[in-house]
Amino acid sequence: MNKNLVYNPATGMMEEADYLVGTKERKRKVKNKRVVKAVISIAILIAVLNWVDITVLYQKWDSFYSQISSGNLNMVGIETSGEVFERYIDSTVDNVRELEVEESAVMVSQVLQFFNFLASNAQTVEQIFIIGTVGVGEDRDVVPGIYDVKILGGSGNITGNRSNWDAPFINWVGSSPNAHSDFPSIIRMILFEGDELEFTNISQVSFIAVSETVELSNELGIGEFVVGRDIKPGLYELDTNIALDSRWPGWSIDIYNFEASERRSRRSQSLNPASPEVRVLLEEGEILSISLSNSVSTDEARLIFNPLD
Repeated sequence: MNKNLVYNPATGMMEEADYLVGTKERKRKVKNKRVVKAVISIAILIAVLNWVDITVLYQKWDSFYSQISSGNLNMVGIETSGEVFERYIDSTVDNVRELEVEESAVMVSQVLQFFNFLASNAQTVEQIFIIGTVGVGEDRDVVPGIYDVKILGGSGNITGNRSNWDAPFINWVGSSPNAHSDFPSIIRMILFEGDELEFTNISQVSFIAVSETVELSNELGIGEFVVGRDIKPGLYELDTNIALDSRWPGWSIDIYNFEASERRSRRSQSLNPASPEVRVLLEEGEILSISLSNSVSTDEARLIFNPLD
């Protein structure tokens, strides 16, 4: 049986839409829904960055209501800025929707909702000549989003600084297809407001926006991927479609959990001839940062996740 459900922050549950208003007039119903959605929006972003425990946000409902009404986005002493964040709040408030879900369905995590929105914000940049730092922001070289970064010229390193230290490290090696190198020419990257990228010995790049909706896959390439968006949560055994050279470190995977109790939680694993049997447990909303160091490292190389449950 389907029901129209909305999120009730007082209980932390999805409940029938009538909980908002009972028999009150429609105008109040819409207003209350917008307040609910606005608070959830703020909770999502703060949960992603682990600024505060999300339960604190629910306990400060009245404070949030007054802050939202006045347009002040400086919540509980936390500085929040940037056009992407403001547009995220606006889009979630303005596009009020009641979710139709099966009673037994598992709701998409709040962190995953934010990453899907981030993907929808991305805008393709066909060509950037590297003459300095590439900045991420609404008025900079690339807007925040999820991208396939394609190297068009040169062969070298991609490093940089994150605006928030909780985000995955930026440390990649890549090469254009015509450089006759074993390094990949395409790297998946999740870019946030205020991030800065440095390219060494790379002359040209493009940023190809990744769609808000992507197909789930058990085979991932080099770069950053979101559990629940790119791959299903679950227990996996790692494998690969290429021969691994024992002289090289092989595949490395860092798993970032933004819903951990103490800020960012990171755990790491490697797949190589010295460690051929590796299992990982992936939870929805985690970011996977996958890299490969091998004598053959091409765009066709894949880290394979064989499900065990």
